Amino acid sequence: GCRPTGTPEQAGPPAPSSGLSIELAQALAADSARMIGGRLASFTPTGSMLPVLDSRTVGVLESAPFERLSPGDIVGWENDTGRIVMHRVQSIRDGYAYIVGDNARADGWVEMPRIRYRLVAVYYTLRT
Repeated sequence: GCRPTGTPEQAGPPAPSSGLSIELAQALAADSARMIGGRLASFTPTGSMLPVLDSRTVGVLESAPFERLSPGDIVGWENDTGRIVMHRVQSIRDGYAYIVGDNARADGWVEMPRIRYRLVAVYYTLRT
C-alpha cells in the first residue's frame, strides 16, 4: 500500500485483535476462501489501512465483481509495478474507481479492470 508519513503501523491506532493465533486465523481464512473460490490474503505493514488492516490481519479475497463494487469496499488493485495494493473505494464513475488508503494519500482514479480483488472477510489475531 501507499506509505503514510511516520513509521509503519504507527501512523494510526492499531487494528483490532482477538484470541486467535495466526495459524488458526490462517486456517479459518483458508477454509473460507475455499468455500467461495477465493484466496487468502496477508497484509504488508505499511500502516496505510490502519486501523482496519495490519500485518496481524488475515483476509479472504474474492475476484472483484466490477458491477457489484460499491464505495466503502476494500479492493486489491494492480499498480504500475504489478503489485497488488489493498485500499478502499471512495467513489465510482464511468468505469473508474477513486481509491484511497484509510490512513494514506489517495491512489486516485483506477480503471475498473485493474481492480483484481475485493476483501470479503477479515480475521484478527492475537496482539503480541
